Amino acid sequence: RDLTITARGGTGTETKSSTIKVRMIIKSLIKLTGITDISFPVWDKINPLIASQSVCVYRNGGGGYSVNAQGSGSGFAFTLANGAFELPYSVSWSDSSSTKTLAAKMTEGSMINSFTANPSCDGGASNNATFTVTITTTSLAAATQGVYTGTLTFIVAPQ
Repeated sequence: RDLTITARGGTGTETKSSTIKVRMIIKSLIKLTGITDISFPVWDKINPLIASQSVCVYRNGGGGYSVNAQGSGSGFAFTLANGAFELPYSVSWSDSSSTKTLAAKMTEGSMINSFTANPSCDGGASNNATFTVTITTTSLAAATQGVYTGTLTFIVAPQ
């Protein structure tokens, strides 16, 4: 579009106008909100430990996105550590189109349910994805006593 700028001289009524072209590029923006720390309950020695969180993926203009998950284990493996002992876990990601099991440091695409109204995702009221962390009973039964910690990082990218 053209933009017209008009300037008026000091005290007179004379005006001068000039038309210029203005060009603006807005790049794709994507934002992940709503992630908080996970604390599992004490294991009941019967069931796997499962924790899910509802989050929001905002993308200006809408469209698909991909998810890459990285754990804090060797090679970005999904593990919690207690000294030298590591406890593996699995991660899945769900949006309105499907649920995908994520592999460490591998990108999973085809997510389509991005939120477009505002980057704050209405303060969590418009969450549109869920991730789930699962520790199997087999892994838990083999674990030594103690406190296990780790970091799980998600990277979302426009597709």
